Amino acid sequence: MDSREEIEEKIRTGQPFRPIDDWSMYEDMMAAAEKCYAMNKLKPSQWDEKLAAMHDLIGSIGESLTIFLPFNALLGFNITIGDGATFNFGTTVLDMSPVVFGNNVMVGPNCSFFAGNHALHPDERREMICTSSAISIGDDVWIGGHCVVTGGVSIGAGSVIGAGSVVTKDVPPMSLAAGNPCRVIRGLGPQDRLLTASGQGEDGTS
Repeated sequence: MDSREEIEEKIRTGQPFRPIDDWSMYEDMMAAAEKCYAMNKLKPSQWDEKLAAMHDLIGSIGESLTIFLPFNALLGFNITIGDGATFNFGTTVLDMSPVVFGNNVMVGPNCSFFAGNHALHPDERREMICTSSAISIGDDVWIGGHCVVTGGVSIGAGSVIGAGSVVTKDVPPMSLAAGNPCRVIRGLGPQDRLLTASGQGEDGTS
């Protein structure tokens, strides 16, 4: 049986671990579940209470957060959210490892971020053997609705992930990527602006 410190060291170094070896890990999961349950019962009009609940749950949050409930986290304290981030309805973050959302990240409805993973072999799954890897979402990334991002993935700044994608590998910065498994379709650039350089639409409207 590993101690909490030994479990956390195995998580940091990418080794298999058993979260149930130390009861405090389970207690932290239950504490996060209680916080999420209470927060997700708030009315949409209870904006201040919602932001206070997020600050109580999440490890670090920047300024100008926009959040639509429900939002669920496994631990919460392993999540970092930058300035100006937006999370639509139904975000789930299993943050056994650090999960970092950069500045101005937009997350569509019903997206999931799974840092943790179970063993492939059923013998080890019965023993609750797991692995976990960090997730990094760069600044100005837009993740469309119903996407899944798995452990170890880094999505580069400015990229767009199409709705319904399952992201299992890194995505370079300023890329349009989509699919299951998610693949890079092309790069993004000035040609993708909706407005011209003058700030007007192609028909001259502002």
